[in-house]
Amino acid sequence: MIDIGYLLSADYLFNMNPGKIVPIYFKYLTPVFVVFIIIGFIFRKLTHKQKLAPDKKLMTKLSNFFIWMGALALLYIFFRQEYVYFFSAPFWMIIWLISFLVWGGFILRYNFKVRPEMIQKIKEKQTKEKYLPKKS
Repeated sequence: MIDIGYLLSADYLFNMNPGKIVPIYFKYLTPVFVVFIIIGFIFRKLTHKQKLAPDKKLMTKLSNFFIWMGALALLYIFFRQEYVYFFSAPFWMIIWLISFLVWGGFILRYNFKVRPEMIQKIKEKQTKEKYLPKKS
């Protein structure tokens, strides 16, 4: 059983050389973060298929998010497995989790608040331009 109190204690978080990750976590976390990177590259490919600028921007944001979060998590796992003194400290994973939540929150805000407004403006502009004479 995992003791959450110990995991959040200063003794554990600031232990500069905590040892290797428990093999069961290593076995399941590594593929998850590799899948993050793969999802990021899929979003990067989908970026080129989007027609509207707000959709392209969303795909770019998602691509950057998944690639960077996956790469940083794999880098942390590497440092932890190799006993790198400062970079294997558990507080880096807490920083990663906080940045994951904050960055993800910004992407959700963009997707549900900003992007619909931008799409609405584009559609209004297209509707107005439909009735204007074309430049020759």
